[in-house]
Amino acid sequence: MTDRDDPAVPSAPPPPEGDAGREAGCVFCDIVAGEAPATIVREWDDALCIEPLNPVTKGHLLVIPRAHVVTIFSSPDVAAAVMRRTSEMLHGVERWMEPRDHNVITSAGRAATQTVDHFHVHIVPRERGDGLALPWTNQAAGGGCDLTPTES
Repeated sequence: MTDRDDPAVPSAPPPPEGDAGREAGCVFCDIVAGEAPATIVREWDDALCIEPLNPVTKGHLLVIPRAHVVTIFSSPDVAAAVMRRTSEMLHGVERWMEPRDHNVITSAGRAATQTVDHFHVHIVPRERGDGLALPWTNQAAGGGCDLTPTES
């Protein structure tokens, strides 16, 4: 029995039929519809996991819902399904791949650095000292995310 067959496991509503729930000009809707190229890592009935065009680290992935919703708070059911799929992807990584440390990031709105108006979750593998600054660090003042351990 898969999770999909288990009535105790909640799932998101099925994806809309045809163009319902699709936003014209949305690159993620085009990917879901098979009209834009993407490297698809895994597919479910409610979401896709793809490689981003410009990964910030090796192994960077995006999990996107098949239904068009703008942000994580646009639809609690869709958000929950996407987070479940994100966790499924991380479960495999945690058990079989290195590195095991990751950022799981979503942004909601322009001020929060959302650049595509279709909810998505970034899975970003991290290593100590990788130099990747997070959006909320004080980059303007020369700050950044230093993951190098300090001696106590």
